[in-house]
Amino acid sequence: MRIIRQEGQEGLEKRLHLSDGDDAAGRAPTAPDIRLAYTEVGSGAPLLCLHGGMGIDGASLRVPGILDLAAHGVHVIVPDQRGHGDSDRSDPARYSHDTWVSDARAFAMGLDLDRFALLGHSYGGFLALEYALRWPESLTHLILVGTSAGPVHASAAGVANDGELRERFRSVWPRFFAGGDKHWPLFESLRFSADPYNAAFTRELPATMFARAWRRFTRPRCSSSAAAIHIDLTWSGSQTRCRAQRCA
Repeated sequence: MRIIRQEGQEGLEKRLHLSDGDDAAGRAPTAPDIRLAYTEVGSGAPLLCLHGGMGIDGASLRVPGILDLAAHGVHVIVPDQRGHGDSDRSDPARYSHDTWVSDARAFAMGLDLDRFALLGHSYGGFLALEYALRWPESLTHLILVGTSAGPVHASAAGVANDGELRERFRSVWPRFFAGGDKHWPLFESLRFSADPYNAAFTRELPATMFARAWRRFTRPRCSSSAAAIHIDLTWSGSQTRCRAQRCA
Protein backbone atom coordinates (compact mmCIF):
# COMPACT_ATOMS: atom_id res chain seq x y z
CA MET A 1 0.00 0.00 0.00
CA ARG A 2 1.36 3.42 -0.98
CA ILE A 3 0.78 6.53 1.10
CA ILE A 4 1.10 10.06 -0.31
CA ARG A 5 0.78 13.26 1.74
CA GLN A 6 0.15 16.61 0.12
CA GLU A 7 0.04 19.99 1.85
CA GLY A 8 -3.12 21.97 1.32
CA GLN A 9 -3.91 25.67 1.39
CA GLU A 10 -1.47 27.56 3.66
CA GLY A 11 -0.45 24.21 5.17
CA LEU A 12 -3.69 24.08 7.18
CA GLU A 13 -5.10 21.09 5.37
CA LYS A 14 -3.48 17.79 4.61
CA ARG A 15 -4.62 15.15 2.25
CA LEU A 16 -3.65 11.63 3.20
CA HIS A 17 -4.00 9.31 0.26
CA LEU A 18 -3.88 5.55 0.45
CA SER A 19 -3.98 3.42 -2.65
CA ASP A 20 -3.52 -0.14 -3.82
CA GLY A 21 -1.62 0.93 -6.92
CA ASP A 22 -0.15 3.85 -8.82
CA ASP A 23 -3.36 4.44 -10.75
CA ALA A 24 -5.34 4.93 -7.54
CA ALA A 25 -3.27 7.70 -5.97
CA GLY A 26 -5.31 10.24 -4.08
CA ARG A 27 -8.05 8.04 -2.66
CA ALA A 28 -8.48 5.58 0.17
CA PRO A 29 -9.79 2.12 -0.72
CA THR A 30 -13.12 1.23 0.92
CA ALA A 31 -14.40 -1.41 -1.47
CA PRO A 32 -13.10 -3.02 -4.69
CA ASP A 33 -14.84 -0.40 -6.83
CA ILE A 34 -14.56 2.78 -4.79
CA ARG A 35 -11.89 5.07 -3.37
CA LEU A 36 -12.54 8.06 -1.15
CA ALA A 37 -10.59 11.31 -1.00
CA TYR A 38 -10.24 13.00 2.35
CA THR A 39 -8.59 15.78 4.31
CA GLU A 40 -6.91 15.33 7.68
CA VAL A 41 -5.34 17.78 10.09
CA GLY A 42 -3.94 17.47 13.60
CA SER A 43 -3.10 14.52 15.78
CA GLY A 44 -4.58 12.94 18.86
CA ALA A 45 -8.13 11.71 19.38
CA PRO A 46 -9.58 10.82 15.94
CA LEU A 47 -12.73 12.59 14.77
CA LEU A 48 -14.35 11.36 11.54
CA CYS A 49 -16.71 13.94 10.03
CA LEU A 50 -19.54 13.04 7.65
CA HIS A 51 -20.70 15.96 5.53
CA GLY A 52 -24.31 16.58 4.68
CA GLY A 53 -26.09 17.41 1.48
CA MET A 54 -26.36 15.06 -0.02
CA GLY A 55 -24.92 16.44 -3.22
CA ILE A 56 -22.44 18.78 -1.48
CA ASP A 57 -18.82 17.76 -0.92
CA GLY A 58 -16.78 17.78 2.28
CA ALA A 59 -15.73 21.41 1.81
CA SER A 60 -18.80 22.28 3.88
CA LEU A 61 -16.91 20.89 6.90
CA ARG A 62 -13.43 22.13 5.99
CA VAL A 63 -14.09 25.30 7.93
CA PRO A 64 -12.34 26.89 10.95
CA GLY A 65 -14.95 25.65 13.42
CA ILE A 66 -14.02 22.06 12.51
CA LEU A 67 -10.38 22.25 11.44
CA ASP A 68 -9.36 24.38 14.44
CA LEU A 69 -10.18 21.43 16.70
CA ALA A 70 -6.73 20.19 15.70
CA ALA A 71 -5.29 22.78 18.09
CA HIS A 72 -7.06 20.98 20.93
CA GLY A 73 -5.62 17.52 20.44
CA VAL A 74 -8.11 16.28 17.87
CA HIS A 75 -7.18 14.41 14.68
CA VAL A 76 -9.80 15.76 12.27
CA ILE A 77 -10.66 13.63 9.21
CA VAL A 78 -13.14 14.90 6.60
CA PRO A 79 -13.79 12.62 3.63
CA ASP A 80 -15.74 13.36 0.48
CA GLN A 81 -18.40 10.68 0.59
CA ARG A 82 -18.97 8.41 -2.39
CA GLY A 83 -20.15 10.42 -5.37
CA HIS A 84 -18.89 13.75 -4.02
CA GLY A 85 -15.88 16.00 -4.53
CA ASP A 86 -12.69 14.12 -5.40
CA SER A 87 -14.04 10.70 -4.43
CA ASP A 88 -15.06 8.10 -6.96
CA ARG A 89 -18.49 8.03 -8.56
CA SER A 90 -20.68 4.93 -8.77
CA ASP A 91 -23.75 3.78 -10.59
CA PRO A 92 -26.44 6.13 -9.17
CA ALA A 93 -28.46 3.07 -8.17
CA ARG A 94 -25.78 2.32 -5.57
CA TYR A 95 -26.09 5.65 -3.76
CA SER A 96 -27.97 4.76 -0.58
CA HIS A 97 -27.85 5.11 3.18
CA ASP A 98 -26.56 1.57 3.45
CA THR A 99 -23.78 2.25 0.94
CA TRP A 100 -22.65 5.53 2.50
CA VAL A 101 -22.69 4.07 6.02
CA SER A 102 -20.83 0.94 4.89
CA ASP A 103 -18.28 3.17 3.16
CA ALA A 104 -17.73 5.04 6.44
CA ARG A 105 -17.10 1.76 8.25
CA ALA A 106 -14.67 0.49 5.62
CA PHE A 107 -12.97 3.90 5.48
CA ALA A 108 -12.40 3.93 9.26
CA MET A 109 -11.06 0.39 9.17
CA GLY A 110 -8.78 1.32 6.27
CA LEU A 111 -7.25 4.05 8.44
CA ASP A 112 -6.88 1.63 11.39
CA LEU A 113 -9.32 3.63 13.51
CA ASP A 114 -10.31 1.07 16.13
CA ARG A 115 -12.36 3.60 18.12
CA PHE A 116 -13.08 7.19 17.19
CA ALA A 117 -15.53 10.06 17.54
CA LEU A 118 -18.06 10.42 14.72
CA LEU A 119 -19.55 13.76 13.70
CA GLY A 120 -22.52 14.00 11.35
CA HIS A 121 -23.65 17.32 9.93
CA SER A 122 -27.13 17.82 8.45
CA TYR A 123 -27.86 14.79 6.24
CA GLY A 124 -24.59 13.33 7.48
CA GLY A 125 -26.26 13.16 10.89
CA PHE A 126 -28.76 10.63 9.55
CA LEU A 127 -25.85 8.50 8.36
CA ALA A 128 -23.94 8.93 11.63
CA LEU A 129 -26.97 7.70 13.56
CA GLU A 130 -27.24 4.64 11.33
CA TYR A 131 -23.53 4.00 11.82
CA ALA A 132 -23.90 4.24 15.61
CA LEU A 133 -26.73 1.71 15.58
CA ARG A 134 -24.69 -0.76 13.55
CA TRP A 135 -21.23 -0.38 15.14
CA PRO A 136 -21.64 1.32 18.55
CA GLU A 137 -18.58 -0.46 19.94
CA SER A 138 -16.33 1.46 17.52
CA LEU A 139 -17.36 4.93 18.76
CA THR A 140 -16.06 7.01 21.63
CA HIS A 141 -18.46 9.88 20.91
CA LEU A 142 -21.37 10.65 18.58
CA ILE A 143 -21.69 14.33 17.63
CA LEU A 144 -24.75 15.53 15.71
CA VAL A 145 -24.73 19.04 14.21
CA GLY A 146 -27.67 20.73 12.50
CA THR A 147 -29.54 17.46 12.09
CA SER A 148 -32.35 15.53 13.73
CA ALA A 149 -33.22 12.13 15.12
CA GLY A 150 -35.30 11.66 11.95
CA PRO A 151 -34.82 11.53 9.09
CA VAL A 152 -37.54 14.14 8.84
CA HIS A 153 -39.85 14.35 5.85
CA ALA A 154 -37.67 16.31 3.43
CA SER A 155 -38.22 14.85 -0.02
CA ALA A 156 -37.59 17.15 -2.98
CA ALA A 157 -37.86 17.12 -6.74
CA GLY A 158 -34.83 15.80 -8.58
CA VAL A 159 -32.41 17.93 -10.55
CA ALA A 160 -31.11 17.38 -14.07
CA ASN A 161 -27.43 18.17 -13.52
CA ASP A 162 -24.80 19.54 -11.13
CA GLY A 163 -25.33 23.12 -12.31
CA GLU A 164 -29.04 23.00 -11.58
CA LEU A 165 -28.31 21.66 -8.10
CA ARG A 166 -25.86 24.50 -7.47
CA GLU A 167 -28.54 27.06 -8.36
CA ARG A 168 -31.10 25.30 -6.18
CA PHE A 169 -28.78 25.56 -3.19
CA ARG A 170 -27.86 29.14 -4.10
CA SER A 171 -31.53 30.11 -3.84
CA VAL A 172 -31.85 28.79 -0.27
CA TRP A 173 -28.30 29.38 1.00
CA PRO A 174 -29.06 32.67 2.87
CA ARG A 175 -31.59 30.81 5.02
CA PHE A 176 -28.84 28.65 6.51
CA PHE A 177 -27.21 31.54 8.41
CA ALA A 178 -28.48 34.08 10.90
CA GLY A 179 -27.19 37.63 10.67
CA GLY A 180 -25.83 39.53 7.75
CA ASP A 181 -22.86 37.31 6.85
CA LYS A 182 -24.15 34.55 4.59
CA HIS A 183 -20.71 33.02 4.03
CA TRP A 184 -20.83 33.20 0.25
CA PRO A 185 -17.12 32.35 -0.12
CA LEU A 186 -17.91 28.99 1.49
CA PHE A 187 -20.72 28.45 -1.01
CA GLU A 188 -18.41 29.20 -3.91
CA SER A 189 -15.92 26.62 -2.62
CA LEU A 190 -18.46 23.80 -2.69
CA ARG A 191 -18.80 21.23 -5.44
CA PHE A 192 -22.21 19.86 -6.27
CA SER A 193 -23.22 16.37 -7.42
CA ALA A 194 -26.72 15.79 -8.74
CA ASP A 195 -26.78 11.98 -8.64
CA PRO A 196 -26.25 11.59 -4.87
CA TYR A 197 -28.73 14.40 -4.23
CA ASN A 198 -31.39 12.74 -6.37
CA ALA A 199 -30.80 9.38 -4.70
CA ALA A 200 -31.05 10.88 -1.22
CA PHE A 201 -34.14 13.02 -1.69
CA THR A 202 -36.20 11.17 -4.27
CA ARG A 203 -35.47 7.58 -3.16
CA GLU A 204 -33.75 7.18 0.21
CA LEU A 205 -35.76 9.60 2.35
CA PRO A 206 -39.17 8.53 0.95
CA ALA A 207 -38.20 4.88 1.56
CA THR A 208 -37.15 5.72 5.12
CA MET A 209 -40.43 7.52 5.74
CA PHE A 210 -42.35 4.45 4.58
CA ALA A 211 -40.29 2.19 6.84
CA ARG A 212 -40.92 4.44 9.84
CA ALA A 213 -44.65 4.55 9.11
CA TRP A 214 -44.74 0.76 8.86
CA ARG A 215 -42.97 0.33 12.20
CA ARG A 216 -45.17 2.92 13.85
CA PHE A 217 -48.42 1.27 12.91
CA THR A 218 -47.33 -2.33 13.29
CA ARG A 219 -45.49 -2.04 16.62
CA PRO A 220 -47.66 -3.54 19.36
CA ARG A 221 -48.98 -0.86 21.70
CA CYS A 222 -49.63 -3.29 24.57
CA SER A 223 -49.52 -7.03 25.10
CA SER A 224 -53.29 -7.38 25.39
CA SER A 225 -54.17 -5.34 22.33
CA ALA A 226 -56.17 -7.11 19.67
CA ALA A 227 -56.44 -4.11 17.36
CA ALA A 228 -55.84 -4.68 13.67
CA ILE A 229 -53.97 -2.43 11.29
CA HIS A 230 -55.31 -1.57 7.86
CA ILE A 231 -52.67 -0.15 5.53
CA ASP A 232 -53.25 1.12 2.01
CA LEU A 233 -50.16 1.46 -0.18
CA THR A 234 -50.15 3.70 -3.22
CA TRP A 235 -47.22 3.34 -5.60
CA SER A 236 -46.19 6.27 -7.76
CA GLY A 237 -43.00 5.67 -9.68
CA SER A 238 -40.21 5.11 -7.19
CA GLN A 239 -42.17 6.67 -4.30
CA THR A 240 -44.63 5.04 -1.96
CA ARG A 241 -47.46 6.66 -0.08
CA CYS A 242 -48.75 4.97 3.02
CA ARG A 243 -52.20 5.55 4.57
CA ALA A 244 -52.66 3.60 7.76
CA GLN A 245 -55.70 3.34 9.99
CA ARG A 246 -55.96 1.53 13.32
CA CYS A 247 -59.12 -0.60 13.25
CA ALA A 248 -61.15 -1.79 16.21
